Amino acid sequence: MRFLVKFEGKRNQIRLQKEEPPTWGNLKKQVEQEVGVSFSNVVLRFGFPPQNVERATDDSTLLEKVGISDGEALTLERAAEMVQPRASSQQVSQGAWKPSEHKTFTSLPSPEMLSSVDRFVIPSDNSCLFNCIVKTVDPSKTPAKLREIATQVIRADPEKYSEVVLGKPVDEYCAWLQRPESWGGFIELAIFSEYFGVCFAVFDVESCRIDYYGEESKAMVLFLYDGIHYDCFVGREKESGREAAVFSRDPMDDVSIAKALMITQDLHERKQFTNTAGMSLRCLVCQIPLKGEKEAVGHARETGHSNFSQC
Repeated sequence: MRFLVKFEGKRNQIRLQKEEPPTWGNLKKQVEQEVGVSFSNVVLRFGFPPQNVERATDDSTLLEKVGISDGEALTLERAAEMVQPRASSQQVSQGAWKPSEHKTFTSLPSPEMLSSVDRFVIPSDNSCLFNCIVKTVDPSKTPAKLREIATQVIRADPEKYSEVVLGKPVDEYCAWLQRPESWGGFIELAIFSEYFGVCFAVFDVESCRIDYYGEESKAMVLFLYDGIHYDCFVGREKESGREAAVFSRDPMDDVSIAKALMITQDLHERKQFTNTAGMSLRCLVCQIPLKGEKEAVGHARETGHSNFSQC
């Protein structure tokens, strides 16, 4: 099996020999040897739209089960929590950049306080991720303000948020992100988990996978992702009836997670997700139209292009 691995502007051809079982552990070992990087400091992303290999994935898991195919183009990214954003002295003096607005979440509901955890439907207006953050974390913000904050974070650390990570030059990405029709994704989730000091737990309807952003935080927010759209989960306290959008992240308590996962699994069984395999895409580098994830991956493998948009 062969793979193209991209990391910080460099490309490496990785090969698993026939006598080596095609497992996640063997792929990690080969990547670490060839690229010279430890998986304790990076995450691996694959497919289109890009998705992380979960940190908890067992080394004996076959790559087929992970979702990685022969010839796949893989991208390594430094884990968001490993590097802290830096601001220039000019940005700080001008007040254009605040490194964070870590919020203090008090009286987070304990599991016995919750009567329910339910899906809260967010309008489909291309700002669904930003509206989820407004609903759950900071109602004083607007989607436009969050887009502005995200571009400030990106510009403050061009090494962390490089062209390789963003998929396009920094200026181009920031201009794209400011447009109201542009979707937020994993980059913005990583930015705002650190910015607000919360953990985002994202439930993927198609795979029933949970991706965590900002795992060190004690405060947790639950989002639902159906392939193209984000909604959020809110709880209801038994006694007061008060709505709770931020939950306690206690390793010994998975009640809120379990309730959200039940909803996710129900939606999965009812096929309430968008499979990207049949989506119409366009390569933004050479403008070639493509059909679905498979063609996009093949095009990326042949050309090295990795910047696509949905038609």
